Amino acid sequence: AQGSPQFVNVTLTLSAAALQVSPPDLSFSGRAGESAPPAQSITVQSSAGEIDWTADESIPWLTLSPASGSTPAMVTIEVD
Repeated sequence: AQGSPQFVNVTLTLSAAALQVSPPDLSFSGRAGESAPPAQSITVQSSAGEIDWTADESIPWLTLSPASGSTPAMVTIEVD
């Protein structure tokens, strides 16, 4: 039905076992035609010193800023 909530699971896959992401899960809730839900942030850390990382932005309505960097880093995630 129009205006019904739609839920989409987003999975973050880590290539290096030394990377940790906190929080491990995010949940966005919104309705079609209304304002986007507020942006949320994750922290990317490493137990093995500084590590370069890159996030795959293959979902066109999901924006990560920055999409790459070095640990430790704060990444803001927005839903368009």
